[in-house]
Amino acid sequence: MSEDEDRIVGLLRGLDVDPDRPARVDLAGAVREARRRRRSRRTMSVSAAGLAVVAAVAVPLLPGGGPPTDRPPAVWPAAPSAAGGPSPVPAGPTTCLVEPLEVPGRYAGTMVTGGDPTGRFLVGLPLPGDDRGTPVIVWDGEEARQYQLPGAEARLVDVSSTGLAVGSTYVGDRPQPWVVRDGRPARLPGVREGEATAVSEDSRIVGARLTDDRQIPVLWSSPVELPVELPLPGRTWAGTAVGVDSAGTVVGKLQDGPHGGFRAVVWRAGGGPEVLPLPEVEGGTATEFVAHTFQGGWITGTAIREVAGARYEHPARYHLPTGRYVPLPPPTTPSTRPTPPDGGAGAAPGIVSPSPSEGGGPGSAGPPPVSGGDGSPGGSPDAARLPAASGVDAGGSAWRGFAINAGNGRGWVVGSVGKRQAGLLTDTGLVSLAGWDGDRGRYATAVTVSDDGRVIGGQLHVEPEIGGGPASLAVRWRCR
Repeated sequence: MSEDEDRIVGLLRGLDVDPDRPARVDLAGAVREARRRRRSRRTMSVSAAGLAVVAAVAVPLLPGGGPPTDRPPAVWPAAPSAAGGPSPVPAGPTTCLVEPLEVPGRYAGTMVTGGDPTGRFLVGLPLPGDDRGTPVIVWDGEEARQYQLPGAEARLVDVSSTGLAVGSTYVGDRPQPWVVRDGRPARLPGVREGEATAVSEDSRIVGARLTDDRQIPVLWSSPVELPVELPLPGRTWAGTAVGVDSAGTVVGKLQDGPHGGFRAVVWRAGGGPEVLPLPEVEGGTATEFVAHTFQGGWITGTAIREVAGARYEHPARYHLPTGRYVPLPPPTTPSTRPTPPDGGAGAAPGIVSPSPSEGGGPGSAGPPPVSGGDGSPGGSPDAARLPAASGVDAGGSAWRGFAINAGNGRGWVVGSVGKRQAGLLTDTGLVSLAGWDGDRGRYATAVTVSDDGRVIGGQLHVEPEIGGGPASLAVRWRCR
């Protein structure tokens, strides 16, 4: 992989499972980097096909500025567990088949960058992009349409079930928030520099305004209305919103100062910022919780715990209606061998069972807590604690290698395992997402999942044949 490809991967991913690799990427830094790259391109040509994974953008802060609140931020305690036993496990998929996403035109590569809750729409872009501009792509079922946004490095990152897509592009070295609505691209009003990151089913849009290299979370009530800056927990806080629902609840990820850890923050409609508690993970309390997505009451993201300078990451989910973290079963790295008919030790076909030491499998103390069929969590003996493998280091070895990219309205998450294998993690285990003819490919990534878990978007990264096709190919997995 070239130096420029590495740079693209780093800028787009934001978080990585490798504790030795920087775990933050910010919009302000991306602006500075884009300007530097544009100056460099005046004197040299750079190939940037690369591998890319879309994740929420982390935010570095500068002291001062921003609209603070006049009261201390509310910090949500972990609510007690729901009374009674766990709700029944929802019927999640057990097997998934991959298919390529058709695109108009010929490109060196393609990638998926987002999707809607029903699985009808996916959004993405061709690779590589450059200063001449690259179109964005909206897939409506089997039909693909291209849209040309002004500027360079355009990308759409989210789309509603009505086809309203949001994202950003660079115009004159400045990031600008844009939408594609009714088949027409349009700039979102009221933000000179910034981004749009998510859209609700009733067309509310959230993102951030970039002011003096600081991000301030904003909310557009509709694509044609001016945005409102969301109040911050304090004068040194800043960040971006990552999700919004039709009730007007917004979720964001913020930092308190340039070296503060990321925290998930919630704004109910018309209310002030409420800072969520940090989850308990293997070895103690997490030092950060980076929210990635907000869907159906579930906030999914990455819990990070620093130990002696090392950073250990855990997939985490918070159920907002009940006010508690709900564990996911620890995944194991899928075997390169085909899954046996019983899935291994009695698991459903296509699901990789955890080892006894990881919990939730044969010989474990019991099954992991599960979410209900209506999206609500079941009972949990410890509402704030995430599952942990016994006898492992503070990071929890069962979690190393699974990098979460997005979640859905049932609290299920998709991502990649060991930076190579794509996977869907539900309450019943890890579902491997295979490549062509069952081959898992050299690299694979899942970046979006429908609420029923039946449609997953992502990309396969394969070695091209000599003079052959793309190294990165946008795909859709259909699961059952």
